[in-house]
Amino acid sequence: MTTKVISYKSGQKKVDNTGPAIVLESGEKDGIKHTWSGGIDIYPRVNFTLNIDWKDLKNQGAHRLVGHLILSSVYAHYQTQRLDIDWTDTNQSVLVAIGSSPVSFPVSFEYNLTAHYAESSPPDKMSYEKLFVASDKTDVVLVVDGKKLNVNKSFLSIHSDYFSNLFSSNSKEGQMKEIEIKEVSYEDFGLLLATFYPNPQFPNDQTVEKLLEMASRFQVSSVVGIVEYHLLNNSRIGYEKMLCLADEYVMPKLLKKCISQMDSSEKARKLKKSPEFEKLSTELAVFLISRIKNSRKFADQTVEKLLEMARRFQVSSVVGIIEYHLLHISKIAYEKMLWFADEYALSKLLAKCISEMNSAETAKKLRKTAEFEKLSLNTRLLILERLLEVI
Repeated sequence: MTTKVISYKSGQKKVDNTGPAIVLESGEKDGIKHTWSGGIDIYPRVNFTLNIDWKDLKNQGAHRLVGHLILSSVYAHYQTQRLDIDWTDTNQSVLVAIGSSPVSFPVSFEYNLTAHYAESSPPDKMSYEKLFVASDKTDVVLVVDGKKLNVNKSFLSIHSDYFSNLFSSNSKEGQMKEIEIKEVSYEDFGLLLATFYPNPQFPNDQTVEKLLEMASRFQVSSVVGIVEYHLLNNSRIGYEKMLCLADEYVMPKLLKKCISQMDSSEKARKLKKSPEFEKLSTELAVFLISRIKNSRKFADQTVEKLLEMARRFQVSSVVGIIEYHLLHISKIAYEKMLWFADEYALSKLLAKCISEMNSAETAKKLRKTAEFEKLSLNTRLLILERLLEVI
């Protein structure tokens, strides 16, 4: 079993209100959200309510939270109150009533808690020799680290542009019965193929990074999708690492989820101190920090005005931030998105929109919109070239 100790201590807060309790402080640290309230009920009794929500920790694999909460009077108007806790439910509230206190006094709150994680058993090691044995369905041998993997060309070509090109009749390798794959280990290559082969081996937190690296190199987009599903629904990997993986390997659903969870200055500060922050793309790092600083965020309703103002006052950094929003967060319709990309020279967004022009039906729908009439001649030519490729 693994554990993680999380400690926090508040500053001084003054209790001088009578009647219902008021919130003295709300905060978050390492997956624990807390709110504590206080108020004078019947003089001289003071009531405190402490709420601890550790749902985020549970989502990361914690199953138990043990430790203590402490309420202290700065000038010892009452004896320090310590509450020992041992919780498995994630949302907990504790009521503390203290008598014989003055009408007004400063207090502080702290906790020292230990999150407990169950050890996950390592997955069974797969025998790649058995998985890639020769059969009537295999038609080529891949040699990795001197070991042979019998595979089917068509099956690999369907899943990977790398293998489609490798097995092409126009390539030298396409005529060979045995092909050597260099600069990769047998275990790593076997892991990649086993992820999408019949009777697949599903990813886990220990293999996802290597799988993404291999899937990127060998252009197996289906494996990226499989790993993204694991990270979205089953993973216990920390937020910062998850965000870094989503950014580096272009996993849009995971990236959108991570961006939506960046909702406090505390999370932003923690991210900036992590080694993963240095690995983020410049566009994502700027976008996240700007999102926290700007409480209004970049809603779809404001992007057009922001782009207009950014162009007028030549603030290119704002244009870049908005483009990132349009690429990864926005729900604006395709036709409007295409016009934004054309009008404000958003090159990445324009490339994405052009790539999504993949049918005559899409083109007909665009042709009927008001946005089409606003498009530049150059963008119309790009659309025509794209249609000639796909139709």
